[in-house]
Amino acid sequence: MKLLLAINHKEMNRFIAQNINVDISEVADNSEELLEYLSYTKANTLVLSKYLRGTENPRVLIEEIQTVRPDIRIVYLYGRQDKDT
Repeated sequence: MKLLLAINHKEMNRFIAQNINVDISEVADNSEELLEYLSYTKANTLVLSKYLRGTENPRVLIEEIQTVRPDIRIVYLYGRQDKDT
């Protein structure tokens, strides 16, 4: 599985990278980078967090992603930040 990570969480990025069945193609630090990477990445799955910088409306961002790369699978992480994360 080739992943494009857009989660804005360094520890989680490292945790995912440790999985031997995962190849991380790119790591986007904000929504602008994410949209740029989508034009050339070989990733077949996007892991997206609602905490990605520059994401004011996740629904609109997901629609943009689907327009640019209708074939990419999207795993959306929705959660609550606490003082430990």
